[in-house]
Amino acid sequence: MCLCFWLWTQIVFQGELNPSNAYHPISMQNSHSRSFVEINTIKTHLLSAPQIVRTLGTREKPSSDPSAYCPPPTFSSYAIPAILAIPAIPAIPAIPATRHPTPQNVSRRFCPQRRGAFAQRLRASLPHPASRAHPASRAHPASRAHPAPRAHAQAALTLPPNDLLPQVQEPPAYTFTVGYSYLAHPEKNTGEDAFFVEGNCAGVFDGVSGAFETRGVDPRLYSQTLAALTRDKVREFGPEKVVRAAIDASLENNQVGASTACVVGMDEFGRLFGINLGDSGVRIIRNGKMVFRTKEQQHFFNCPYQLGTDSEDGLAMGQNVQQKLRPGDWVVLATDGLYDNVADAEIVSAASAAEDAASLADRLGSLASARSVDKTFRSPFMAAAEKAGVEWRGGKADDITVVAMGMVDDDAVQPTTLLSTLPEAAEVE
Repeated sequence: MCLCFWLWTQIVFQGELNPSNAYHPISMQNSHSRSFVEINTIKTHLLSAPQIVRTLGTREKPSSDPSAYCPPPTFSSYAIPAILAIPAIPAIPAIPATRHPTPQNVSRRFCPQRRGAFAQRLRASLPHPASRAHPASRAHPASRAHPAPRAHAQAALTLPPNDLLPQVQEPPAYTFTVGYSYLAHPEKNTGEDAFFVEGNCAGVFDGVSGAFETRGVDPRLYSQTLAALTRDKVREFGPEKVVRAAIDASLENNQVGASTACVVGMDEFGRLFGINLGDSGVRIIRNGKMVFRTKEQQHFFNCPYQLGTDSEDGLAMGQNVQQKLRPGDWVVLATDGLYDNVADAEIVSAASAAEDAASLADRLGSLASARSVDKTFRSPFMAAAEKAGVEWRGGKADDITVVAMGMVDDDAVQPTTLLSTLPEAAEVE
C-alpha cells in the first residue's frame, strides 16, 4: 500500500512516469492531456515489480531531443531505502510450557516404576523450614541435585530479659474499710433512708414521703426494697457493674413510693464507678482536699430527682461517677441529712483528722444530728433556701445516713456486708 501510494504521488505531482515530462514539473495542460492508454501503461509499470528492482539506482538522463527514447521510469534513489529497505524482524522463539522448577532440576518425565523413588528423593531434598529463615543460606537448585538427608535438632527458643517492657504483675488487692452512721429523724420513730454495703460497693437511698403518707403508704418500703435488690444485683454482676445493678433493681421494685439513689463500686484496679440521682451524693477526700463531689439534682427547691411511682425520672438522668482512687483516699456516701447540715469544708476537716472509717462516720453523723435541730446555726440548707427565696432558719431535721470508706491495699482487710433493715424486721429475726 505504501509503495502504490508513493507511485501515485509521483504520477500526479512530478510526472516522472511520463517520458515527455521527465525531470520537468508537470503542467496543468499535460495533466489534463494524458490519455487512457498512458494510465494503463502506468498500471503496467506498477505491476512489474521485477523491472522496478532491476532498475534501482540506474536513473539515466534523457537526450536533449524531445523525441528521443526515454527508458521506463525508475524510482528515485533517495526513496527506495525508506520504503523497501525494511529490516527483517527476527522470529521470536517459542517458549516451551514448563512446570514449577523442582528442587533437584530433575526430568519431568514420570515413570510409574520410578515414581515412588522420585517422591522419596524429592522429600529428602526439600530443606527444613528452620533452614529457610535467611535467604542467604539457601543454595542454588543446581547445587542440590542429590542432597543427603539431614537430621534437624529441636532447639528451645529463649528471649533475653528486656527492662524496657513492662512486666505483668498481679493487681494490688485494693479494698475498703467501712464505717456507717444511720440516724432517724428526731421527730419520727423510724427513718425513711436505706443503705447497703457489699464488699467494695455501697449505696444510699433517701425515701421520699410527702404525698405517699396521705395515701396510707409507708415511704420506707420503697427505699428499703431498692437497697436490698441492688445489693443482690451487685452480687450477681460484680462491683464494676454497680450502675447496671441499680438500674435493674429500680425496674424490679414493685413497691409504691419514691426514693433518691446514690451507688458506687470499686474494681480491682482502684477505679470507682457509680451514679447519683437526687440530692444525696459522693465526696472524695485526698490529702486534706476534696477532689470530687457530685452535684445536687432538683426540679425546684427541696424537690429532688427521684425514682418510684408516678415519677418520670430515671437513673439515666443521674450524674456518673468515674474516678481513679489512691490508697489513703476517703469516699463518703450520704443522704441530704448530712449535706444540708454540714458544709464540705467541715467534711474535709473531719476526714483529715479521722483515724479509721468508723470514727469518721460517727463524727459526721453526730455533727449533722446536732446541727439539724440548731435554729441559730447558718446551715447549708438555709443558704440554699435564701437563694431560692424561701425563708428558713437554722439546720434541717431529717434522716441521716453516712457511709465512710477508706481505700487500702491490705490483703488482711475482710470485705464488709451490710444492709439496713426495718426495726420490725429486726425484731422478727
